[in-house]
Amino acid sequence: MDLTFSSSKSSGWKRWISFSNGCIVAILLASGVFHLLLAGMGGIPWNDPISFRKPALFGISTGLTLWSCDWCFRQLREAAWSEVMRWILGVSLLLEVGLITLQTWRGEASHFNRSGILNASIESGMLLFIVVAMAIILILAMRSSFGYFLPSVSCSMRIAIWWGLQYLVVSGLIGFAISFVGHTQQLAGKPPELWGEGGVLKFPHGAALHAIQTLAVVAWVADRLWKKKSVALVRSIAYLHAVVLVLAIHHTVQGRGRFDFALDSWIVSAIGLGCCLIPFAISEDKR
Repeated sequence: MDLTFSSSKSSGWKRWISFSNGCIVAILLASGVFHLLLAGMGGIPWNDPISFRKPALFGISTGLTLWSCDWCFRQLREAAWSEVMRWILGVSLLLEVGLITLQTWRGEASHFNRSGILNASIESGMLLFIVVAMAIILILAMRSSFGYFLPSVSCSMRIAIWWGLQYLVVSGLIGFAISFVGHTQQLAGKPPELWGEGGVLKFPHGAALHAIQTLAVVAWVADRLWKKKSVALVRSIAYLHAVVLVLAIHHTVQGRGRFDFALDSWIVSAIGLGCCLIPFAISEDKR
């Protein structure tokens, strides 16, 4: 009797967590789309720190990230506290985006703004919530590295999840780095969003942030349309994300904009693209 009750209670808890995170994803995406529409109506320039750009982009991006991480949790064998971590991840990301949105509606910059006790407290709260979220994502990435996948997950999907989570961790670490650099720039009287003349600090952060989605989609499609080449295709796309990330870091460090291509940019792109095609080219289709 006790075992049955315990199992039923556990199942109900899982359903509640899934429903809760599903609602959070819906709220984030809806908020992002709503603020994107507001931004499109004009009034405030897109790149202005108090425009609706940040609640729009953070809402959509964070919603997709939470959706993907929640799905990754379900592809791994159940572990102690995994359901609690799923819930904490969802709440942390919701609160972070909520504070960003709050600052926009207050007419205050959400990042690099510590003027006054309230603004400083809000920025500290945002940092706390993203640290908690990244700690859980790191645990998730480590579990995928140890191969705790369910038997039903295909080989190509395992590779997609592993690479996607590693890129998500790297993007998070880059985010912390650019936050530190931005505050240093600000103290020196320089724009906190830029490095050098035109290097966009957030460019490397976003370069591979959503690899978890693109790789999972590639794996899902390849498993159904080109199964014999699916593993090689996923690996090639994963390497391609690495090339984009390296190029983004290179441009930023050089103080150049996203699309400010020079000869070295084309050389890096060509070499990187060639390396990406190698796994796909040498794999054998045994159909």
